[in-house]
Amino acid sequence: MSSDATDLPLDSDTLPTDLPFYALFRELVTRIPAVCYICKTDALWTALYVSPQIKQFGFSQSDWIRDPMLFQNAIHVDDRDTVMARAHELLSTKRTMEIEYRLNARDGRTFWVRDCASLVSQGDHELVHGILIDITKTRQAVQSLHDSHRDLEALVRERTADLAAERGVLQRIIDLQEEERCLVAHDIHDGFVQDVVG
Repeated sequence: MSSDATDLPLDSDTLPTDLPFYALFRELVTRIPAVCYICKTDALWTALYVSPQIKQFGFSQSDWIRDPMLFQNAIHVDDRDTVMARAHELLSTKRTMEIEYRLNARDGRTFWVRDCASLVSQGDHELVHGILIDITKTRQAVQSLHDSHRDLEALVRERTADLAAERGVLQRIIDLQEEERCLVAHDIHDGFVQDVVG
């Protein structure tokens, strides 16, 4: 039996488990640093398969598959409508979906994920195949950069205001010196004129 990937019945419901290719594929799916998933296109997006990496969010594979509401409930409430709208858009456009959103872990922590999914025909029905990638550290780094940029802009505005105030003080000193010079010149002039006249 050939182990070439082109010989595999990829459109069948199950892949033969005795092929070396299947073992390599299984190894890949269970070791990549992303959650691979397959779900139905029903209203709940019922999970048919989720890779073991789902544990990074505190869920077991069996919990994720057994509870059809778990996926939707795990999506952060502020992102849920957007995610579900994009998921329905995937069904209508048949294009690949890529979206970033927050996912609530079982222990209450919030993760940012990038969800990349596409619609795959399986005989007379369609399934969604996708991956969830934890991008929390990237999001935190970007947020930190934005915060630093905002703080720097505030510091520049503050320093600019300070310089403007200092410039105003310097200008007032120059004006006072000019007034004093004029007064001195006037006194000298008036004193000279009085000496000459007197």
